[in-house]
Amino acid sequence: MSLFDEFFNYPLITQTKYRQPNVSYSKNDKEYQIYMEIPGVKKEEVNLSVERYQITLSTGIEEDKKEDKKEDKKEDPGYTAYRYRQRIQLPKDADLDNISSGLDLGILTIKVPRIPEKHLKIAIK
Repeated sequence: MSLFDEFFNYPLITQTKYRQPNVSYSKNDKEYQIYMEIPGVKKEEVNLSVERYQITLSTGIEEDKKEDKKEDKKEDPGYTAYRYRQRIQLPKDADLDNISSGLDLGILTIKVPRIPEKHLKIAIK
């Protein structure tokens, strides 16, 4: 077996089920913005959820393994769309009820509004 074959048959590389997308962040006074690179993924394949101030992204469609789809097989298009999974912890001032997202040209954009901080003046007696 050549060094090339050994590299690509290494278990950690060939058995990886999901990849983590490249992620970047920005924020302003009104919202947090999260950008994830997920090339080759269709909008219908994106699953976003939020629980306990944590956003979870996963991509892919679960296939029915019992069903044999040999007649639906197409030739390899020459590229691979990977399955992604990522979790992002949100800050406590995130407005979890008004999160929005969009997918354009392989970039998933998630906008998380910020809840304005309340400053209460305390009267001294």
